[in-house]
Amino acid sequence: MVRAYRAVLMIGMDRAKLNRALTSSVTFSILPSIGILLGVIALSGSLGTPWPWLRLSVIGVLHYETQVAQAAAEQPRLSKSTDINGDTFRYVVRIIEESFPGLPVSPYVMTGATDARCYQDICDNIVRFAPVVYGPEQMAGMHGLNETIEYNCLPDCVDFYKT
Repeated sequence: MVRAYRAVLMIGMDRAKLNRALTSSVTFSILPSIGILLGVIALSGSLGTPWPWLRLSVIGVLHYETQVAQAAAEQPRLSKSTDINGDTFRYVVRIIEESFPGLPVSPYVMTGATDARCYQDICDNIVRFAPVVYGPEQMAGMHGLNETIEYNCLPDCVDFYKT
């Protein structure tokens, strides 16, 4: 950066203009990230340090993450786990394999809040699965402004639920 600054001075750019451009560039590059950093620090208290960094680097929407953290903090208990060796989970795996041949099925711990938590008092097995194949554009905008889903993936989604 120092070499670039000197090179610009050597080609005759006014030092005052260069300093103003440098100041505004640094300001508009750093200031927006301060709010995100404060949000990560605030979320670290309830989620631990790695999760906010990971989720904000992937999802990137602080106001959504703080809402999810608030919803999770207000939950009286953790969600029930579904028995991955039980009939319900095996049935869902079979339907996924039929609907999406070649797609590997792997259980994981869901770190976000979903509407499924509202059913845990009336249902012993809650499987959180969306039969949607997301493209790069959808993944980049997930939980953000103007979140979209490609309409050409909807027939497979409907077929999954019809099965």
